[in-house]
Amino acid sequence: MILDHISILFFPEATILRLIGRMAFPLYCFLIVDGYFHVKDDKKRLCKYVLNILLFAIITEVPFNLLFYNRYFYFLQQNVLFDLFLGLIMLILLDQVKNNKALKIFYFLMSAFLSTIFFANYIFHGVILFYGFYLYKNSLKNNTLYTAIIAFATSQLLTNIVLKCFIDNKPFFNVLMNNYILAGTFITIPLILNYNGLQGKYNKAIKYLFYLSYPLHIVLFLLIKYYVL
Repeated sequence: MILDHISILFFPEATILRLIGRMAFPLYCFLIVDGYFHVKDDKKRLCKYVLNILLFAIITEVPFNLLFYNRYFYFLQQNVLFDLFLGLIMLILLDQVKNNKALKIFYFLMSAFLSTIFFANYIFHGVILFYGFYLYKNSLKNNTLYTAIIAFATSQLLTNIVLKCFIDNKPFFNVLMNNYILAGTFITIPLILNYNGLQGKYNKAIKYLFYLSYPLHIVLFLLIKYYVL
């Protein structure tokens, strides 16, 4: 994700960085889903897990807006931590209705709708990925993982085609080629498949470094943008 932002902000011609950066969001989502499965039976830890992500999402929002949109408040796109927060809330709701397929579908669609109207960074695409990873963790079937990644990438591609080709009248081939960076999402598949499913040694410093890495690099890039460039 850091490489993705470096390319967007400072080296727009270095699209290879964006391709590599496409690995970040699926890995973030997978780690959030995996973390949820480790803490879901402990209500205190689960509550803290949810609140930590929400807190860092709120802390990051103003620097994110200043960095990408040059304003304190911008409601047409939120930082990616809100995607992770909404995805985690959906997981909790899904587990409340394990044997009710209709309600599961309803919560999935409601989450996709809310993430879109509130302009989460990945809108409904992130919800698709979260749901796919949730199914994968419950089944541990490789085909479920492949389907989750393919559905995530395909939904983004189709959305971009509709917006660029049918609304902006861009040539189809050009739109297709400009979305080649989505191929980076598939690099995550072997990484996830090689995960043994075990929780690593607990280290509080590493835990909060994971939370802080996103807001800290946003603030760092913001300082570079305003005081170096």
